[in-house]
Amino acid sequence: MEKKSIALLLTVLLVASITIGLFALPQLNLLPRSLEGLKTFRNTGELEFFLEANTLKEWYPGIRMPGVMVLESQAETPAAGIGAKGPSEVDFSQTNVQVEGIDEVDHVKTDGEYIYLVSDNRIIIVKAYPLDDAGVVSVITINNTPIGGVYVYKDRLIAVAEWGRYYILEGAAPAVETVDTSAEPKALMPMPSMPITSVYIYDIQDRETPELVKNISFTGWINDNRLLDNILYLVITEPTHVYNYEKEIQELVLPTYYIDGDKYDIDPNEIYYSGDMKDTGFQYTILFAFDLESFDYDYVTVLTGYTNVLYMSYNNIYLTQPEWKSNVFSRNEYKSMTKIYRFSVDGLTITPEAVGEVPGSINNQLQLDEYKGFLRVSTYGWKEVRTGPAFRVETYTNIFVLNMDLDIVGSITGIAESEQLYATRFMGDYAYLVTFRRIDPFFVMDLSNPTSPKILGELKIPGFSSMLQPLWNNLVLGIGYEVDNQTRIMRLKLSLFDVSDPSNPKEIGKLIYKEADWAWSEAAYNHRAILKIDKYGYVGIPVREDTVYIDPATGVKKLREGYLMLNASQEGLEKIGLLTIERTLNETYWYRSPYTRGVYIDDILYIVTTGQINIYQLPDLLYNSTIPMPTPQS
Repeated sequence: MEKKSIALLLTVLLVASITIGLFALPQLNLLPRSLEGLKTFRNTGELEFFLEANTLKEWYPGIRMPGVMVLESQAETPAAGIGAKGPSEVDFSQTNVQVEGIDEVDHVKTDGEYIYLVSDNRIIIVKAYPLDDAGVVSVITINNTPIGGVYVYKDRLIAVAEWGRYYILEGAAPAVETVDTSAEPKALMPMPSMPITSVYIYDIQDRETPELVKNISFTGWINDNRLLDNILYLVITEPTHVYNYEKEIQELVLPTYYIDGDKYDIDPNEIYYSGDMKDTGFQYTILFAFDLESFDYDYVTVLTGYTNVLYMSYNNIYLTQPEWKSNVFSRNEYKSMTKIYRFSVDGLTITPEAVGEVPGSINNQLQLDEYKGFLRVSTYGWKEVRTGPAFRVETYTNIFVLNMDLDIVGSITGIAESEQLYATRFMGDYAYLVTFRRIDPFFVMDLSNPTSPKILGELKIPGFSSMLQPLWNNLVLGIGYEVDNQTRIMRLKLSLFDVSDPSNPKEIGKLIYKEADWAWSEAAYNHRAILKIDKYGYVGIPVREDTVYIDPATGVKKLREGYLMLNASQEGLEKIGLLTIERTLNETYWYRSPYTRGVYIDDILYIVTTGQINIYQLPDLLYNSTIPMPTPQS
């Protein structure tokens, strides 16, 4: 009996030592679980029982709240800003994406002849080239539904709603048969209600009279999307429960979608789930594939916790789910984790394949990259250690390399301890990271050997870059901020890095924006706001100042903005123009979220806003003309 007790004790100690090792960050390397073992529910009763049994009743201190799901793509050679041939065989810009051939939704698109721009709940189609025929040709209005962005595929215009209307569960989602898709919602209470968001597909063979040909709606949120060839991939989040105000209870609902107003419920036996999954809240995540030519579609539905990033390569979609775990032996210690799901994609077919887990947080789409059969990720991790009412937070940055089974095969952990990860960019065999606390370490990681990644070079400079944009000739543009030592003002900063020698990166150019006391750029956090003109070595980014002034001629209050044009070369970074844009203050209220984009067609540069399009001649940036946009009242 005594021998059995000793043996049992040794076994417990062995298991404990292994478990402690698993929970020691940042060396954590949890074994992944194959998605081949995913189950589906037999009925709604089994679904409801699972949710009740596996929903954690306690929110851990500092637990992450639901994030915004985004979809990103990365190829072996980033193709940001590469021009294309339009109907007239002229060169024109495309949205600054990560992988050539996978388009990303944006406020502005051009096909080399027309410009399509979003203005709140309107899409304005502008004849842009040649200039002799330039002008607004039509306006599409979708009532009560702000538009998040558009795609253009041949003679198809795709509008993606940014958020949805609400409808009562007893009724049906409004059918959409005309360009005006308004529908007055019924009273929201006391009946339970659900949001509805939509994708609207228009035939634009005749740009003057767009025709709505398809409406796809969901009882949830279209978080993000991508367009690969003729297939539109949508990522939808739908709640598992809705609150019934009349009964004062949470009621289970099934995921639902509509095609031209016809309702379809997704059956429990179509919902994948992992039997050992636990979370503080569950949701349905639908990966929906739609053929823009045949109008065929397919989907896969997975019960997940809160998801925050979706990343797409040519062959796979990766879905990440943040977690906040406690040490099994100490409830006073919590650690950030991220679960990663992989789904293979082939046209309309989406197949669950694998799942893994990495320490740390993946909060930005650029933190993932598939390359030569491996997934590379950067994570920013923190460990919260509580001692009574007080606690301390330990931070670190990691790089992990995973195979297609999502096993971790290589890693660099504990990079830049006590600093925060601000930017990541993967380029071929290398990864570039920026962390920040007081100075800006710019790291170069060698990932050529997936099982043995290593830090190759490091550069320490003031400030930080929150966006890294690959350019040409081994140049990388950093967009971020730096504190002016004299005025203590945080100013917009652009850095040009030469990474031709990865072991010795250099900052060969630097520009501090001093035209205003405070200015920011959307390009510092959204790569789609960056314009590259490879032909001339130009880069363009929007800049918004805090300068409000009164126009002496009209007495109207205005907000000054600009579009900054740069020349980036081995000689450094040169400012070649600041193209001024002025908005009246009430224009900010007319339009929910004003933006600025630069596009080019041939040697003509168009600076596009919701209020106007300013036209310049390349390469000298000579002003040509302005096309005013119709106001919502017109």
